[in-house]
Amino acid sequence: IFFRLGRWSTTGLPTPTPGMENLERQLDELSAMETMYTVETLTPDADLDLLRGLLEQPTGDVGRRPLLEFTLQVPIEDHAGATALLTVSLPKDYPSGASLQASCRCTALQGLRRQQQLSVELQEYIGTDLEAGCEAVMTVTLWLQERVATLLTEQQQDLDAAAQKGQGPVEEEGEWRRWVYWLDLMVEGRQAKKEAQVLQAATDLGLTGQIFYGHPSIVVVEGPKEDAEEWAKDARRAGKKAELKKSQAMPNKAADRRWPKMAQAPSSKDGALDTEALQALLEELGLMHKYKFIIGQDPAKYTSA
Repeated sequence: IFFRLGRWSTTGLPTPTPGMENLERQLDELSAMETMYTVETLTPDADLDLLRGLLEQPTGDVGRRPLLEFTLQVPIEDHAGATALLTVSLPKDYPSGASLQASCRCTALQGLRRQQQLSVELQEYIGTDLEAGCEAVMTVTLWLQERVATLLTEQQQDLDAAAQKGQGPVEEEGEWRRWVYWLDLMVEGRQAKKEAQVLQAATDLGLTGQIFYGHPSIVVVEGPKEDAEEWAKDARRAGKKAELKKSQAMPNKAADRRWPKMAQAPSSKDGALDTEALQALLEELGLMHKYKFIIGQDPAKYTSA
């Protein structure tokens, strides 16, 4: 008689290693989340195929396998149109021996204070409230839905209170602009740790925009001034000095965004900045006359428009 328990046979095959069992549980968890939420897998398709193939080799070497990473779009109940973005990274010994890693943002939250509060509370929740050894992506997702809903309710109450006092809307976030930064070098790829930190910092702050990889690199971020300045500080802490070159008004704030998230433009084949792609964007933005200054070939001083 032939029996199977999950994917593993009980007919005398070697016992799956803990690493394989963790991998199976991770892939099962990802599949379950895909049935309930909009999921974008950050792990490349080729690596996903490799991971799934490893399940057919229960005693194979998983020490060097790629990490499973993905984002979830989490709708917030009772707040029409509001969503939170949860980015999840599963360590190789998750869930049996490690907690998941996650970050989040919600563009409906106004100002840096609430965004930072949400990020801090998420890390505290992951570090203290999750049960060891258990799959936790759904648990974290449900916590995020509830916590963001509470913060949005508090935000609306603050706005209503200010309006009743005749103060008008609370402008926590300040003026929105499209900020253009110059960086000496930004290389692409999974091994580019500093660059990954720079990109993640923008995502955590709720900024949108585009990174043009290469030497030099140009990064455009959209959002409030304080958030852009905080991102520049985070980039410096990651070892990447960001020099502000130009800014452009966004009078309608979030409604004027050109990107839904931080997009990425690859460098040219020789690793240099793709100047044609950058010029096309600057032309669309009406900033082509500042092209040489933006890429560092013109000594003109920073200006805003």
